[in-house]
Amino acid sequence: MGPRRTALAAKLGETESTLLARFRAAGLEREFALRERDLIRALWSRHRASESRVAAELQTTAADLRRIAAERGLPRELESVRDRLRRDARRRKWPEQRLDQVLHRRDELHELGVLDELDREVSARTAVIWKSLHGKRDALALLAKKLHLTPADAVLLQRLLDLR
Repeated sequence: MGPRRTALAAKLGETESTLLARFRAAGLEREFALRERDLIRALWSRHRASESRVAAELQTTAADLRRIAAERGLPRELESVRDRLRRDARRRKWPEQRLDQVLHRRDELHELGVLDELDREVSARTAVIWKSLHGKRDALALLAKKLHLTPADAVLLQRLLDLR
């Protein structure tokens, strides 16, 4: 149930406000609110603060999710989780962890708002190394070795940064 209140109201043939009024009249509003809060918190953690994935799992829109979270007093708590995830992303060690997240967790980093920042850093650091290797035989293999990348990840990085 929880934030799936729109689907429940539709299934019962009622409006969302009527459904909430029925819960209130039955003395279940507090329980309903607590379940909503717990469900949103759990999904927020599971989906690493991805508003779009949480909304999709709840079969609602991001705007409705924000509205429900605001009704339940969650925005500050959810934003603190997002801030922690941003800090963790920025703390990843160079090169293995930083490159791994930039190559394989782009959607998550975009949702957190740090993708562009991390892309610029990776691009600048990689450009210095690539410049020293450019023109050498097996430059891509040497780049992979220097950055501790698999050959497939080296190719992915080369495409991402348009290294020639």
